[in-house]
Amino acid sequence: MTADEAAAYLSISANTLRTHVPIAPVRIGGCVRYDRKKLDEYADGDASSGESATWADELFG
Repeated sequence: MTADEAAAYLSISANTLRTHVPIAPVRIGGCVRYDRKKLDEYADGDASSGESATWADELFG
């Protein structure tokens, strides 16, 4: 997903995605993309993903 698509998927702004979500995008050729499965794990707060807090926890405490 592009940054705009990933941000819409998480219902946040692209700026919030880039600054507060600790998921590194991958480069495919000249394109930057976010992995949907990693976004799902992060949003769910899946401990196996290495992230214990969701984006909402980080933003709102």
